[in-house]
Amino acid sequence: MSNYVGKDPAVSQLHYLPAFYGKLGYATSSLKKTIIASGLAGYARTARRPDLIERSTRTYVAAIRDINTALSSPQHAANDTTLMSIMMAAMFETMLVSPESGMHNVSKHLEGAMSVAYLSLQQRPPSDVFKALLSTLVQSVIMNCWIQHVPLPSRYKSIRPYVPDRINPHSVHAKLVDVLSRVIEFRDDLKGGSYQSPNAVLQRALRIEADLKTFIEEMPTHTCFEKCWMPTVQATEVQQLVYNWVFHAYPQQFAGHLWNNVRSCRIHLHQLVHQQCSILLSSSAGAEYSKLRLQISASESLTIVLAEEICATVPQLLSYADYLNQFVESTDFALPTRSRSPHPSECSMASDSSNRAEPASDNSGSNASTPKTFDASSPQSTSTNSSYASNKDMPKTYTAKIPLFTPGALDPASAFHLLLKLHNLALVPWLPFAMKSWIQGRISWIENNSDPYSARRLKDMIRKRPCDGFPVSNAPGQIPFGGICETIALTPADQRLWFLAHSWLFVGIDWNADYYSEASDP
Repeated sequence: MSNYVGKDPAVSQLHYLPAFYGKLGYATSSLKKTIIASGLAGYARTARRPDLIERSTRTYVAAIRDINTALSSPQHAANDTTLMSIMMAAMFETMLVSPESGMHNVSKHLEGAMSVAYLSLQQRPPSDVFKALLSTLVQSVIMNCWIQHVPLPSRYKSIRPYVPDRINPHSVHAKLVDVLSRVIEFRDDLKGGSYQSPNAVLQRALRIEADLKTFIEEMPTHTCFEKCWMPTVQATEVQQLVYNWVFHAYPQQFAGHLWNNVRSCRIHLHQLVHQQCSILLSSSAGAEYSKLRLQISASESLTIVLAEEICATVPQLLSYADYLNQFVESTDFALPTRSRSPHPSECSMASDSSNRAEPASDNSGSNASTPKTFDASSPQSTSTNSSYASNKDMPKTYTAKIPLFTPGALDPASAFHLLLKLHNLALVPWLPFAMKSWIQGRISWIENNSDPYSARRLKDMIRKRPCDGFPVSNAPGQIPFGGICETIALTPADQRLWFLAHSWLFVGIDWNADYYSEASDP
């Protein structure tokens, strides 16, 4: 529960809960029971106590009865305590993700909470606690839509204006989720064919990329990381654990996954930019043609830098960074670099195709040095400052070996969340051959050290819906449209696995990956 309840609004979604409960909530049966149920569920996971899961479920069922009683009364339905109770019920469902109902109950509770919130807004001005609750609700709805690949609901659009533009200015998670809401809308517009020209898609992608850069630039120092450099003469089995002799050290696992979500979003956007520029090239000439080629080159270069940074998170997120510390030669604390331009729009290409600005490159967002921009016709157009060779320079006989070192038990949430990112990186066509080989080696390593059935099911689901649902991959076997629960993760067990791999808030909770074993599949 530490990711939810705490005094610091920067890291807690329910920092207001203790004060609210002490003032009003203790007298509400439904809230008392949902707090007990959620707390027991979270503790049962971390302490590996299945007996407590059964007890928490009984308490949860009793709480649902009390919530339904409150909803049947016009006097109590719009109370803050009723909304809080429903939110805690949704939290319980995310803690367990029922084997019978999968993610259905999570969505159902969030829909009910939005209806209660809307009803309350129609009856009286929102209290301070209600505003905080609304912020938590909006974040939860956005994350649910992001994970399930469904559009933001119409009721969300009715209550969103009542939440401050930045949602929670103190919370890093809230800031990221706020940007993700724009990414979700963009993804849904792409699937719905809302854009009439490649240039319109290009402009929107670059604007959202600028938003993500701003998010990175405003990251507080406590979320930043150290770069740990290793000597280049280590044994082969040690080299295989680290890509390009550098790995990152984050203050906590949560921070590493949060950074990776930003990086992967930016990679998907630059894949889209690359795709749309390639389409526009066929009808362009002269200066416009050259700038499109430069933009393609810049997107390729930045994508490689971001992919390198995701690779650098692997040792910590797979729990073997402590082993590597004995080999560290030097460290460098990475801080966000502020953008030189006060206007993010200056980074994007102008909507008027006859007057395009310089192509968007990056001088701040990745905590890595700025990639050089090459002309796409140059042999070095897909390279960066990496010491690895480009695809054509690497001998095709190179194969990544599974390292001899084996760590302790992996955190399933962390491992599968990272596995999702690595599978998507493997689909980026212009990544260097050495990087792709290393990524494939890490994928094999995770699969060999995790529940094999879970890893196989996740791989199959990602194959059907790659790149977080962005239409940027030509990989065969895709199911491009529809929500995850209706098209990809059809069983409750698969839905639970998909949720586990996407929600970085649950890193550190013992999700018991063996739950997905082939024998228990319904």
